[in-house]
Amino acid sequence: MLFLVVLAFVATTAVAQVEMRLAYMTERPETIPAVFPNDQLFRFMTASAYIGASELKKASVSQRDGRLGVTVRITESARRKFNRLAAANLKTLARQDEEGELVGIALLLDGRVQSLIHSTHRLTSAVVVLDMGDVNGAVSDHRSRAQTLAQRINDSVDRRLPF
Repeated sequence: MLFLVVLAFVATTAVAQVEMRLAYMTERPETIPAVFPNDQLFRFMTASAYIGASELKKASVSQRDGRLGVTVRITESARRKFNRLAAANLKTLARQDEEGELVGIALLLDGRVQSLIHSTHRLTSAVVVLDMGDVNGAVSDHRSRAQTLAQRINDSVDRRLPF
């Protein structure tokens, strides 16, 4: 009985594992298959984090131009990683060759892909907006998913803060 109580307590207080990995359209060494709900062209991602939970600061739900999103504040080092990736993607687009491939960023929560972030724009501030979709239709479902994601990110950040 005591084991069940401890198990229930651990399950309800577990910290979310939030990370961002590199995402690819074609298979590469050290990638694993993945399904991205917002982009079917990307089908693989790295097995390790490109941006870890320690580089995320705060998340909140946002709405702009009829689209719902989760705004995530990131560290300056994470912003530099985003910008390096955006610069490489822009070079690939400028070359317009068959060899180049755009690289995205996969957002994972507890090991499950939540979204793909297209990385072709430089970040002028340390803020990333994760698109949760058009608010027309099942608004409450989109808003609930956005709120859950923002809360899980914030929970993982709060667990790291020294008290």
